[in-house]
Amino acid sequence: MDRFTNMKSFVSVVEAGGFAAAARRIHISKAVVSKRIKQLEGTLGVQLLLRSTRSVTVTDIGAVYYERCLRILSEVADAEAEISSRNVEPSGHLKVTCPASFAARYLDEDLCAFQREYSDITVELRYVNRAVNPITEDLDIALQIEEQHADNVAVRRIAPLRRVAVASAQYLEKFGRPNHPKKLKEHRCIHNDSVDGLPIWRFRSGDKEIIVPIQPIMVTNNGWLMREAVLGGNGIAFLPLFFIEEELINGSLIPILTGYPLPMPWLLAHFADTPHLPLKTRLFLDRISQRYRNDVPWERRLQEHLGGVIPVLHES
Repeated sequence: MDRFTNMKSFVSVVEAGGFAAAARRIHISKAVVSKRIKQLEGTLGVQLLLRSTRSVTVTDIGAVYYERCLRILSEVADAEAEISSRNVEPSGHLKVTCPASFAARYLDEDLCAFQREYSDITVELRYVNRAVNPITEDLDIALQIEEQHADNVAVRRIAPLRRVAVASAQYLEKFGRPNHPKKLKEHRCIHNDSVDGLPIWRFRSGDKEIIVPIQPIMVTNNGWLMREAVLGGNGIAFLPLFFIEEELINGSLIPILTGYPLPMPWLLAHFADTPHLPLKTRLFLDRISQRYRNDVPWERRLQEHLGGVIPVLHES
């Protein structure tokens, strides 16, 4: 007797509400289903189902057994899927979205290296700066800053996107260096509304939050425009360290208000919340998680060149 087969038949009877319906569901005869349930009851020494000419109902002990069967069968399926996946060469089409600034600086390289390692996987990357639902938009992975709270969507932190307030030497020479966040009300500020929403900048001083309403001279969700504006002396902006790494090292951008850390968003991976995540998706998620969580490359290089000039982070 195959105990697992009998358990599957029992689950089918409970879920289908009868022997005939269960037989149709699992493509065997009603007599075979009935025989399997009798074998199961005989082995257990209990009655799992109450049968009548019109209906089948689950006994109290049968309901308990049904819940246990579901867990056992699910664990067996997970184990079989995991073992099978290790014997299969990764393949398929991997569809990913990512904010343009991070993709251009880092993720493009990650995807190319991934495809060189797994040549049977084709890749599709779209630059998307808005929040998306990977299930409704038919994606394997949606990398974004804003978290999606949606049914059947899982979220994993990938990389800390620590930011710093920066200005150019030209700007600071002309308008002066603010020595406190409140002084920003007197300065020309460049605002990213897709990350920070309303034109209100937030800093941390110890355990206290400093909230500064600003009147921005420029509002955009384009990181390249913000960087160009700050480099040209137009104003002050919050920019992520990965995006201005070289400019901080060569001194063309100067960090200011470093004693007042900024809220730190994360790059988040959104993907289908399923126990049987496709191998191609799992491999790429694991790859980028390991790369950025344990040794953030831009923070390491900035620490090597600038030491403690960059403020400590705090999470938003």
